[in-house]
Amino acid sequence: MVRIIRFRGRIVRQAVTALRSAMFARWWAEQRVTQRRSSNYRVLDYHVALFRVNVAEERKLDRFIKSGREFVVVSSESFAERILRFVGAGDYEPREVHELAETMGIGADEVGDFHAACKALVKTGRVVLGAQNALTLPPPPSRLRGQFRANPRGFGFVIPDERNSHGDLFVPPGKTEGALTGDTVEARVLRRGKRDGKMVYEGCVVEIVQRGESRFVGELMRRVRRSYVIPDGNTLHVPIFVGDPGAKGAQTGDQVVVEVQEYPSEKREARGVIVKVLGPRGDPDVETLSIIEQHGLPGDFPAAVLRDARKAVGRFDPEKLEVDREDLQKLTTLTIDPDDARDFDDAISVRPLESGLVELGVHIADVAHFVREGGVLDTEAR
Repeated sequence: MVRIIRFRGRIVRQAVTALRSAMFARWWAEQRVTQRRSSNYRVLDYHVALFRVNVAEERKLDRFIKSGREFVVVSSESFAERILRFVGAGDYEPREVHELAETMGIGADEVGDFHAACKALVKTGRVVLGAQNALTLPPPPSRLRGQFRANPRGFGFVIPDERNSHGDLFVPPGKTEGALTGDTVEARVLRRGKRDGKMVYEGCVVEIVQRGESRFVGELMRRVRRSYVIPDGNTLHVPIFVGDPGAKGAQTGDQVVVEVQEYPSEKREARGVIVKVLGPRGDPDVETLSIIEQHGLPGDFPAAVLRDARKAVGRFDPEKLEVDREDLQKLTTLTIDPDDARDFDDAISVRPLESGLVELGVHIADVAHFVREGGVLDTEAR
């Protein structure tokens, strides 16, 4: 099921202009701009990756805009998803189905599918018909499942898998059952009376269904003959005690990767074992490795990729560059990258113009010039 929003050329032009801002870039990246022809849609494949605009596709879009024909944006988001997102907004006021359709801008040719989606949501209990047949989210059940978000002060919130009228469930200190940020938990929902005419709910974690993380990166420290790791990030807010850090050759002040064996609770401290030593904390290379380990990013590049990169450098010949490139070698250009940067690919230049104005040049290395489409480097980057 798709949603179709119709635009005229002028509005599409405004939308493309708005695309250049960070606010709209991510939203537009998930859309396709199409031209309507009879009952079919011709897809222009006008895809955008965050802040980049494909110039060739923009020119193609310009030609369609000048034709004055009608454009549409086709979104793959289903009616059910849109309805749940709309009624789950904090400022939503319960409405009857026909009022909801009007408020959401549902077209005449979409009303049938919209009503069918509403009926399906009611039947499955994901929305309910309240007073005067107004559509709204259901109240929280007596027990729910969701993802836990912990706070360093001891409390937390359960973000329910299924939307309800209350939203995130507050869990006070002492009732988290040792859950950490990212854990999937089951929580009992308790009523705590009304506030401003609305029922207030509170949660109590009764089961940790699945742990979100078992490995943590942090600094190894030692105090009163005990070694422990202070985890980086916001997932775990307590130290992880380790028994024999010397087994891996770890020294106090090193960044290490620790595997948790016993998770913390009110009566038990966290315990784990060091599985990898990254090196002294503060070293730039070690900090990079820490980020890679913490976020589960891929590490070293495959040998085939490194070989292809070396070949790309070897093939480079400045005398054989494209004729449409401007030679700026005589222009004084200064890098804006710091001394300890891994690469120097951003620079600026300043020069006076005959008109009396001053030109500020922003220079960004054309790394893509070295990457052959469909090659090993291109495949790895994707």
